[in-house]
Amino acid sequence: MIFILGFKLLATGFTVGSGAVGGVFTPTLFVGAAFGTLFGQLLAWLLPSLSLPLAIYTVVGMGAFLSAGTGAPLMAVLMMFEMTHSFNVVMPLMLASVLAYVVARAIAQVVIYEVTLTRERDAKLRTQLRNRLLGDLVKPAITVVSTPTPVSVALQFFNDYPVRYVYVVDQDSIFQGVIAQQDLINLLRSGGDINETVAGDVLRLDFAKALHPDMSLDDAQEAFVHFPGERLPVVTRGDSPKLLGVVYKSSVLETWFALKRSMDSGGDSIYL
Repeated sequence: MIFILGFKLLATGFTVGSGAVGGVFTPTLFVGAAFGTLFGQLLAWLLPSLSLPLAIYTVVGMGAFLSAGTGAPLMAVLMMFEMTHSFNVVMPLMLASVLAYVVARAIAQVVIYEVTLTRERDAKLRTQLRNRLLGDLVKPAITVVSTPTPVSVALQFFNDYPVRYVYVVDQDSIFQGVIAQQDLINLLRSGGDINETVAGDVLRLDFAKALHPDMSLDDAQEAFVHFPGERLPVVTRGDSPKLLGVVYKSSVLETWFALKRSMDSGGDSIYL
C-alpha cells in the first residue's frame, strides 16, 4: 500500500505539473483511501482491541482528503455516504472531514481548483502584459530644450516643474540626451555662465535609458527597476531616434494593476 501510494503521488504530480491531461479529483480520493487504509492497519497493529473494519478507515480517509482538497466538507460527507450507503461511517466521516477542512485552511489558503484557476489567470495576465505596448502610455514631453538653448532655460524648467532632468533634442527633434539637475547645480557652484553655456555642452547620454513605443509593459517595468526616477523618454527606433514623449512609472504600474484587478474580478465571478 505504501509503494502504491508513493507512486500515485509521483504520477499525479508529474501529470499535473507537466500540464498533461489528468484530473486531481480521483487522485485525491485514491490518496485519501490509501492513507485511511494505512492508518487503519497501523491502528489494528498497535491497538488490536480498538480495531474497526478496514473499509471504514478507507472511506473516512477518502472523505477527509476530499474535504481538505476541495474545501467542501459537506459535499465530501454526502458523496462518501452515496458511495457506501452506510450509516456507520457518517459520524466519523463528518468529524474527519471538518477537521481536515480546518487543518487544510490553516496550512494553505487555496484549494486544488483555486490553484488551477490562479495559474490560468496568471498566464492570461502575462499574455496581456506582453501584448500591451508601451506606446499606449506615452505622454507629451514638456521639459524639452534644443541643443543651442542656453542652460538658463533648462534651469527655469527645474524651477517650474518637479523634475530631475530635462530632455535635449536637436532642430529635427532627434533625441540627444538629458540635462541633469545636479549638473546645473555643479555648474552654478563652479561659477559657470548659464547664459553662455548651451544645452549641448552639458547634456548626458547615459543618465536615462530611452524606451521604445513597441516595448511591452514587462520590458518597461524592468527598465524602471534599474532607474530611480519617475519617468523615462520614449523614442523611435533607428539611428536617428525622435523624441515621442515620456512614460511615467505610475502609468505602467496603474495599467498593470488594472489588468490584475480585471483578472481577479473575473476569477471571483467564477466562484459566484
